[in-house]
Amino acid sequence: MKIRKLPDYVINKISAGEVINNPADVIKELIENSIDANSSEIIIQVKGKGLSFIKIKDDGEGIEKEDLLNITKKNWTSKLSRFEDLFNLKTFGFRGEALHSISSVSRMIIRSSIDGFEGYEAKFESGNLIDFKNCYCNKGTTIIVKDLFFNVPIRRNFLSSSKTEMKKIKNVILNYVLAFERITFKLSLSNKHLVFEKANNRDERIKTIFGEFQKRVLRTSDFSVELYILEKNTENRIFVNLRPVVDNKISQILSSLNYIIFINVNPKDVDINVHPKKLEVKFSKNINIYNELRKFISENKDIKIKPKYIQISNQSNIENKPKFITTISKNSILIIHRERALRKIYFQKLLSKQYKTQMLTFPYTFKIKLPDESLKILKVYGFSVMVKENEIIINGIPDIIESLNYEDMELILKSLDNKKHIFEVEAFLNGILNVAVKYSKLSDDEIILKLLSLKNPNFDHNNRRIIYEIDLNEIENKF
Repeated sequence: MKIRKLPDYVINKISAGEVINNPADVIKELIENSIDANSSEIIIQVKGKGLSFIKIKDDGEGIEKEDLLNITKKNWTSKLSRFEDLFNLKTFGFRGEALHSISSVSRMIIRSSIDGFEGYEAKFESGNLIDFKNCYCNKGTTIIVKDLFFNVPIRRNFLSSSKTEMKKIKNVILNYVLAFERITFKLSLSNKHLVFEKANNRDERIKTIFGEFQKRVLRTSDFSVELYILEKNTENRIFVNLRPVVDNKISQILSSLNYIIFINVNPKDVDINVHPKKLEVKFSKNINIYNELRKFISENKDIKIKPKYIQISNQSNIENKPKFITTISKNSILIIHRERALRKIYFQKLLSKQYKTQMLTFPYTFKIKLPDESLKILKVYGFSVMVKENEIIINGIPDIIESLNYEDMELILKSLDNKKHIFEVEAFLNGILNVAVKYSKLSDDEIILKLLSLKNPNFDHNNRRIIYEIDLNEIENKF
């Protein structure tokens, strides 16, 4: 078989796959372009799982008419002019691949204005410019991506479910929300709406999203580190010069923590051109960052590490968690019913109002109308609620619930439908307890300590036994 050059349109589709594998990749590249344009507000709209419609709008510097005509050409960029610039990168995009790759596998529209008066609109399909005209638009740039992978249908077959793809999208967006606190982000994701107003500082934004944290700062002559240790289990995140990256060595060093880490280093001491999507970085050996980070963690003895899961019993339920916990107390063995113990612990927290409202990263919107008394009940028990016509938006939940999905929240709301007064809350409280128990991350040791600190830990609020006690002498007599 003879060797021959591939047609350009085939090359473009293959190279697009190095940068764009899914809708989250599109959103990542477009957000980075908006950040590089010095935007103060970025609006993101996604329908479905991002295949049919993605829209990113910013109020940044805008694109000149001549640049708009060249913007999707491969390897055309405003970020580099000479090879040496690669070693002093201060922007996200620099290869000139993103818009070229996106336009090659979609129908894309770009509208932009540098002054808010005169603007231009360019339409692309499969990488080709099909229309160009004047338009009126605000200062900044709007990019709409439709029918992603319409011309590479096999790529669609490798995408995950809508739920999984949307999770990837949310995760990507959250990276930039965390790293760029001075930018306002407005999101509309499958008709769920959320606004992150610009914050005064990084601490403020992280607290808004994750709640309380410990912070440790390391400064050397070569680099600086801001380490946020979170109380709640979450996906750990590593940022290098505000760029979200993956680094297995750093992950290993911080493996005992729930963390977000920001590393700031001279651009000359880090190579971000290792991976096509710039997900991995390579540090210069001169700065010895890994050893310094190990030393830093070992010296901070007061850092609270995340609890380890301890399995005391081998009797398992469907979720592979022990149904019973065993422990020794003085002269007896205590056998504790795990689920009932958790319900008792969380029920007491509800009764004594020992909870705070934690804000959701992405609120849930429900087309349901509840009476005012039901809305009051929600707020009494730690839910943050907004009402719009026939919609209810839940943007905060009591922190005894470590996680929940749309269906969980819907069941809780339905339990309140048609309630007459604040005392008719049994089904509602049971709904909260079901979700709290379902997602509980309390270890066996923590369950034991919290349960035994309560009054009457032997029975739950429905008078079901929680603890069964066996005298050690009785066991000894059996042998």
